[in-house]
Amino acid sequence: MKLDKLNLLFDNYLIQNNKSFISLRQANHLIKNSNDKDLLNIDLKKLLESGILSNSIQTETTPKQWRIFLSKNVDAAKTFNDAQELRPVKNKMQKPSGFHVKEKSTALTSAGKEYYEYDKIAIIALIVVATLIGLYYLLPESDTDSQDFKVEKYASNTETVTDKTINTDSEITAEEVLLILYETKFLYEELMSFKNNEDFYYYGFDVNYKYNSWLKRADELSDLRQAKYILLNYGFSLGDLQMLGLEYVKTKGRESRYSNWSRNRIENALTQIK
Repeated sequence: MKLDKLNLLFDNYLIQNNKSFISLRQANHLIKNSNDKDLLNIDLKKLLESGILSNSIQTETTPKQWRIFLSKNVDAAKTFNDAQELRPVKNKMQKPSGFHVKEKSTALTSAGKEYYEYDKIAIIALIVVATLIGLYYLLPESDTDSQDFKVEKYASNTETVTDKTINTDSEITAEEVLLILYETKFLYEELMSFKNNEDFYYYGFDVNYKYNSWLKRADELSDLRQAKYILLNYGFSLGDLQMLGLEYVKTKGRESRYSNWSRNRIENALTQIK
């Protein structure tokens, strides 16, 4: 009874659509939409694999022989009558019966290859950009608007490095070296003492306020070529000290990633001064 219903269901579909075979997907779709309780529980794939439903018999009541096409079942394909219609197809998606799609080669067209290459280039570019962004955030910086400070810090370091050469004609005494080192140490200790003052938060290094004198003294000392050369030997410059002061203005005396990094660097250098 169930097989007769299947015969009738599939034959009607083939006649209406002028087709010679049905895909397994389409067959299951027809069964599902039939709303026939006797057919809904049928496992069509198992029936086909068992050989029970390999082909129907062409009779007067079934004018078109219906066949279920299984791409993964080679034996089932061999039972088809029309060799032209039943040529072996491997790794090919079955198309819904309602669509008429022109057969194409499985090889990529030249346009498809170009799009594929563009996709690979785009993915590589994204990976490179992500890597650069990650490296950027690994660099020491302050928690608040640190980009400007970082640019100036690098600029000051570059300036001191390029100015590393010293005029050998001008001699400097040991006493002058000590004066430069102790003045630098005093400037650092002075900054540490007033960085937490409330008026420093408000005025900073304003030209009309007292803390500007600290900045001027640091500028005057940094103008000495001997001072630049001496401090470079200790691993830092007066520009680094000035940038630390500006960072404390920005953070209102609080420590940031940049200030911690800069302060540790300066303190490590100053500990060498006896």
